[in-house]
Amino acid sequence: MNRMKRRAILITAVCVTMGNVQGMDLEGEGVGTKILVPIFKADDMSGAAKMALKERRGILAGAGLSTFLRLSEDPCGPGALGTIINFSRRKGMFNRAAFLMAFNEVIKGGGHEKLINALTSSSSSGSQELAGAILTILHCQKYVSSAETFTCARNDQRGRGPDGKAPAAAKASPKGKAKGKATGKAKGGRGKLSGMGEPPAIPEKLFASKDGNAATLAVVAAAFSGDAKYKELVGKAAGRNATMAGAKLLYLARQKDELPQTTVGQLWQAATQGSTAPPQDDSDMRFSAMLPGGSLACMGLAQLGDQKYLPVLIRALGSRDIRVQMDAIRAIRTLGGNDASLSAQAKLLLQAQWPVLVELCAAFGAAPDKRLIPVLIKRLGQETGRFRLDVVHALSSIAGQQNGATAKDWTKWWTENQRTFEVDPAASKAYRAATRVQDVTIPPLGFFYGLPIYSDRLVYCVDSSASMKGDRIASLRHNMVESLTSLEAEKDPALFGNEVHVYFNIVDFGGDVVTMESGGLTDSFKDGKKRADTMPLTLGTRSFDAMELSMDLADMDTIYFLSDGAPVRGQINAWSRINACMDLMMLHAPVAIWSVAFDPSGGNEGAMKIMSYGSYGNYEAPPL
Repeated sequence: MNRMKRRAILITAVCVTMGNVQGMDLEGEGVGTKILVPIFKADDMSGAAKMALKERRGILAGAGLSTFLRLSEDPCGPGALGTIINFSRRKGMFNRAAFLMAFNEVIKGGGHEKLINALTSSSSSGSQELAGAILTILHCQKYVSSAETFTCARNDQRGRGPDGKAPAAAKASPKGKAKGKATGKAKGGRGKLSGMGEPPAIPEKLFASKDGNAATLAVVAAAFSGDAKYKELVGKAAGRNATMAGAKLLYLARQKDELPQTTVGQLWQAATQGSTAPPQDDSDMRFSAMLPGGSLACMGLAQLGDQKYLPVLIRALGSRDIRVQMDAIRAIRTLGGNDASLSAQAKLLLQAQWPVLVELCAAFGAAPDKRLIPVLIKRLGQETGRFRLDVVHALSSIAGQQNGATAKDWTKWWTENQRTFEVDPAASKAYRAATRVQDVTIPPLGFFYGLPIYSDRLVYCVDSSASMKGDRIASLRHNMVESLTSLEAEKDPALFGNEVHVYFNIVDFGGDVVTMESGGLTDSFKDGKKRADTMPLTLGTRSFDAMELSMDLADMDTIYFLSDGAPVRGQINAWSRINACMDLMMLHAPVAIWSVAFDPSGGNEGAMKIMSYGSYGNYEAPPL
């Protein structure tokens, strides 16, 4: 691969406070670039609104909207409503607006219900569609985070630490009494793990909205809610688009009523017709509230629990939309599968894109079958990065124990044992109960603060806030250079079976969020070491903004996240809201997140553990 053209992107904080400092100019520095960008004062509400409505970069515009909401007397009231609606109308900002209104921490208590009612009653263009999107996001998050209603690879990981137990949600340190050296930021309640609460009811008016997208999203939200009170409204909702049909199928399936097969067939056909390719979406968010009809329909068939629907799910595996492929795999896993579905998934395994591969490996491990061993070994031979973990975990689940770290090891074991080997369900179950995907033993490509690096397509997402001054930033610079050196070193072909070529990027964040390489990854370790040594410290800790930017980088599959405190001055700042948001952003992009905490106190430690353990990663708190 040719080296990508390197260009620094600077995203400057819209609002920064620390101690008595309010309103200043920040100087952000990228690779070979120096940009001076003025920011508005901390109490400048009109400046925040202007940034939200004029700034072309989504993350910066979103931070402007978040600041505007924080400064508003009533972020859900009529005074703020116009700015919210106008923000959502901007090209590429609709899903961002819905996410921020769903997860921003200033909207709490009955705020969501008040906001939804105000948007539904508004005569402004797009207001009802925005209400539908917010409701869809809130109800979908609750649905996908429940292992009882939604089976997926990430739910296999959810809440499990290395000891098999869920991490404790520790109380946040009292304000002004945070532990650790030179934090420079108050901990307060920003790291506290508080619940999202119940999603608000879906107004009847939305189902009959003249805005077709609003009516469709009302049905999608109802489908994820599953509440029987919407049955008549869902039935009357007009619209023949694929998403509406898929949502109706999911909703009806969740009612547990006897559904005529003709009804299921008609809704399935309407949901999957014309949805063979991903829709064009100008949003820069990882999740769109207008989910593909095929995905929703697959979820619906999973709820019906009848294997007679396996043939259509097998056909859905051939969709060009990987979201539909992933939800078809999840549905087949729920229904139990048969020989035909096993054969189809085994065939898909060899050319599957990485999000689909993660889902396939989880499904194969959950239902061990010795016939899958040769094809899994073949796919393992194609891997040099993170997904060796998933494939070896699936093989070990079938074998009941890990019998090798490489394709060569497993080939030897299989050659010696294929005639006599039979799956032992008890051993398979015990292995999966004791071993998460990230606990598999394979050769690492490098290390970062003691955490192994398995990915060859990774991003360092590191805190460069002012509180990192002194020993902390010195430690980070040193460890990043060491880590890059370990990745750069030549790899033994005997350990990996293939030539290994690592690509990476660095996103550092404080008040600025800066990516070293624009849009994707690079193989320039020289530039990476230079950036590690020169990244400036700025005021703020925009953790979510930096993670979102990292996830948006092309070809990336793993994030190494380091911070020394609670998020502040970003789009979303409460850890509970960030983790809830990540449930959706990772719905069809199961990125691995490995965390390093310089200040393992209060809610920060518990939140970062939850984020990593549920995302194929681990957590480290190195001594300083």
